[in-house]
Amino acid sequence: MPNMNITGTTTFTQIQRQFAPGRRGGDEHIRFGDAKGLYTSSKASLTGLKAKLGLTEKMEDRREKRLHGKAQIKQAIDREFNTPGLGDRVLAHLNNTRGMKFSGGITRGDLAAIREGIDEVLPAARRDAALNDPDLGAIEPAASNSTRIIQADVMLRYFGNHFEVLSSPQFWQHSIAKSNSDNFGCALSLCVLDRIAQNGQVTQKDLDDVHRALGPHVGNHPPAPRPSPTLLGGLTDAKLSDLTRLVLNRYIGPASQHPINLGTAQTQEVQNAFGGQLTGAHQLQALHTALDQALTGQYFGPGNLSGPLNGIE
Repeated sequence: MPNMNITGTTTFTQIQRQFAPGRRGGDEHIRFGDAKGLYTSSKASLTGLKAKLGLTEKMEDRREKRLHGKAQIKQAIDREFNTPGLGDRVLAHLNNTRGMKFSGGITRGDLAAIREGIDEVLPAARRDAALNDPDLGAIEPAASNSTRIIQADVMLRYFGNHFEVLSSPQFWQHSIAKSNSDNFGCALSLCVLDRIAQNGQVTQKDLDDVHRALGPHVGNHPPAPRPSPTLLGGLTDAKLSDLTRLVLNRYIGPASQHPINLGTAQTQEVQNAFGGQLTGAHQLQALHTALDQALTGQYFGPGNLSGPLNGIE
């Protein structure tokens, strides 16, 4: 029967792939033991036979391992989608919508329904996480008659922590999001570049996220060019420079589709950083400086972020 060691990076997708129902069907419970990790046993296992014969201790041991297996699967869901509490929310949703109790644990046959539940619950779960993040209160004011100066470092942290929902089509269909396409789009783009610089690798997800962050977002602007697959792999200075130039062309300068609020001298300063011999790391810093300058003196009113988020169902 299949088994799987669990680490701090194990995802639900990996568990689902490993424990997909086999020839015996999908009714074997997924258990967890410190020595075995996640595993299943056949119905005719020795432990199961002893439990049926009335050995309470063995029955309780089997029950505990099934519940530990369920806990590990919930943690893997939270981990994969970077949304604490998502696993509990998905199982509760399946109980409410499909009558699935999970009181005795999770079987191999349950995994497909859990995947469906994740897809159904995830947008609202990410919305709620973004709305409940204390950083939101530092970006937009709560009172309807007040404004708040935008703090670039807080904004970038917030957009990085909630990238998936803030770059989603549901978020960008809201008119308030579209009216902030310069600041929001540039912040999302820099979050991805910062992630790439920190990891030292360029993955396909990174390139997909860059493309999402570049928009179109609003109006009849042509879609941003899709980043070249030659950028995949280990990060080099030349690759980082190419990635920063995509953001420059989209958000800074008179020819950009969503120019951030820079003066002529500030715009020229950024463009000079890309016209000389500066490294990709220096060019990334120049983009950060530009966004910080663009946000200086700007204000968010209430609802600039929470309005589009509340529109996500």
